Amino acid sequence: MIILACIKNDTKCKTTLAQSLPDLRITTKILLQKYPIMKLRFISPTTHGIIDYAAAISLLTAPFLLGLGGSNPVALWISIMTGIVVVLVSVSTNYHYGVFKMIPFGGHLALDLLVATAFMLLPYILELNGLDAAYYYANATVVYLVVAFTASGNLSRI
Repeated sequence: MIILACIKNDTKCKTTLAQSLPDLRITTKILLQKYPIMKLRFISPTTHGIIDYAAAISLLTAPFLLGLGGSNPVALWISIMTGIVVVLVSVSTNYHYGVFKMIPFGGHLALDLLVATAFMLLPYILELNGLDAAYYYANATVVYLVVAFTASGNLSRI
């Protein structure tokens, strides 16, 4: 058993911990076999591509359906411009649904984070309130979550 109550940096503590490490590895292996852990990054790049195009359609249509722009008319047009940029970035990304494949997938994820951060700041910068502010906060949250759950490594296509 590992004793983690080592407060001092002494030799006895290091020896006890070093002797316990093999037990920890075996215990961890047994626990992982018995209780498999779901992978945090479960969105494949292919699925991310589908989400991108759905987000573009949403960014282009939702402002009109929701009547965005009540606190500032620019709120509507930023969503429209972002929707167009999402389409351009998606067709240019090197993933299954990309056409030109010029932007590496990691760069695409970095752009997603940039957009999410901009969406989070827009209500403050443009003094948006009510539905306008909620729209951008919700979009920022969704984009952050999609990026957080997207696997960026080499995955088999789904």
